[in-house]
Amino acid sequence: MPTSNRAIVFRSEIDQATRYTREWGGEVRDKLKTEAVLIFDYEDGDANPVNFVDSLKNHDPLAVFLFDHGSDGDVYGEQQNQLAPLLSLHNADLTKDRVVAVVACSSARLLGPRCIREGCVAYHGYDEPFGFYSWTAYYNAFKECAIELFMKLAEGQSFRQGHNSSQAKMGRYIREWLRKPPDNRAPYAIAAMRSNKKCQKLLGNGNATIK
Repeated sequence: MPTSNRAIVFRSEIDQATRYTREWGGEVRDKLKTEAVLIFDYEDGDANPVNFVDSLKNHDPLAVFLFDHGSDGDVYGEQQNQLAPLLSLHNADLTKDRVVAVVACSSARLLGPRCIREGCVAYHGYDEPFGFYSWTAYYNAFKECAIELFMKLAEGQSFRQGHNSSQAKMGRYIREWLRKPPDNRAPYAIAAMRSNKKCQKLLGNGNATIK
């Protein structure tokens, strides 16, 4: 059985968007360390398919945390400065008895359900494209909402508690921006946050924890 209180974090930087999500994964890593979770962190070129499979085999973590691009059936890392699938429909069986959380586009549509069918305990992600803005007035809000689940898991809370906390935080930001728009770009930020809130999905056992 996978080892509880142990996690792998994969976070590559292949373009401007992943420059930000790579940073978010670093904040998650740091939080996990402060909560005494044993972390195996793979970034940039080390966030590749070979290391992904090897890390599952050699470290046998309960938690798999991925920050990168995604599609309906894949979550990517990088290989030779190109996108390369880490977790996909073809190796979803690797998630058996594990918990998975990703910040990536669309993977909860097909990949998440496949992982659950293969024995994954819980899968958290998005079933549509994940969007955010780097504008100063909005950036921290998108980051906070995206990593909220991971922060709660690090503290020993369940997937359901982390999901609900993230949903509530997104709702608060939406209401705040509607009530007092920071600038004339508020409608775009509100639309993106509403989309993230709607397409953020928790699959499997919501009572699962990483500890």
